[in-house]
Amino acid sequence: MSPIRIRQDGMLHNMIARFIKMGGEVEDHTAKGSVLMSAGVALRQQFSGTGYNENVRLFPDFSSRMYFIEAVE
Repeated sequence: MSPIRIRQDGMLHNMIARFIKMGGEVEDHTAKGSVLMSAGVALRQQFSGTGYNENVRLFPDFSSRMYFIEAVE
């Protein structure tokens, strides 16, 4: 929370956005194929407006994610 009001797309907001970026998230899971077939993959929760941290996925408007699944011998 900021001690001053920062208007979205205002001059201060845009200046801060040049220097502070929210990093992309990375999720690594290792499981047997039988586990994936029966239980699937539980992804981290999506950001809902409050409580952002490294365990939350950020989805801006019109965004998408690509997940890669590869076999490990």
